[in-house]
Amino acid sequence: GGAMTVCLPPSYVDVATLRQLPDTQECWTDVATDQCVVVEILAFDDTVKDNGSAAYYFEDIAECNGAAAPDFSHFFPGHQSTDLTGEASAVLSQAPPTTAALPAPSCWAASGVQRIAKFKESDRNQVAVHVAVIRVPSIDSDIVVHLNQPLALAPGSSSSTVANAVPAGTAEEGRELFYGVLRSLRVVDWDLFSVPTHGLHDDPMHGEADCMPAGVAA
Repeated sequence: GGAMTVCLPPSYVDVATLRQLPDTQECWTDVATDQCVVVEILAFDDTVKDNGSAAYYFEDIAECNGAAAPDFSHFFPGHQSTDLTGEASAVLSQAPPTTAALPAPSCWAASGVQRIAKFKESDRNQVAVHVAVIRVPSIDSDIVVHLNQPLALAPGSSSSTVANAVPAGTAEEGRELFYGVLRSLRVVDWDLFSVPTHGLHDDPMHGEADCMPAGVAA
């Protein structure tokens, strides 16, 4: 923990203070609302087009969440591929310079709804998943950021029994929070990018794939 920082509401807790995280991952969670923000460094995948990268990771997250079926996952209209390079300009300006032979760094976002069962329960919560991919070809890395935001908790879900667990605002409010995360993201230690990983690490909250929401995931 501590290699990447973001500005979040005070209700968020740095998971690195609770347990050990991989060097290339950061995670913050708001236990009262089951929201979490995960930032991870992955190897740059040049087989994925920039404007399709966020959708690619959204669908990968859905697969990890057991929500890949059309009935369990869909994009919000108009939010399958959004160029947010400007929103991420602060962190991109810190990145090692690119060369003429490489694409320029960029940031792409996607968001939608996934119906996710927590702890492999039968009832599924309705969760907005906001994903951004900050692509930095000069260091062969993708920085994948995602916010998991419950919109509705199923009555039979254990999330509904958590003290003060309530839906965390509208999808639009979640998206604005997410954009704020991107604007505030800073990399403290760029040496991490010498060893990007090729797949998502375990979830720091539940020991499953980290594409799953903390406090919400299967």
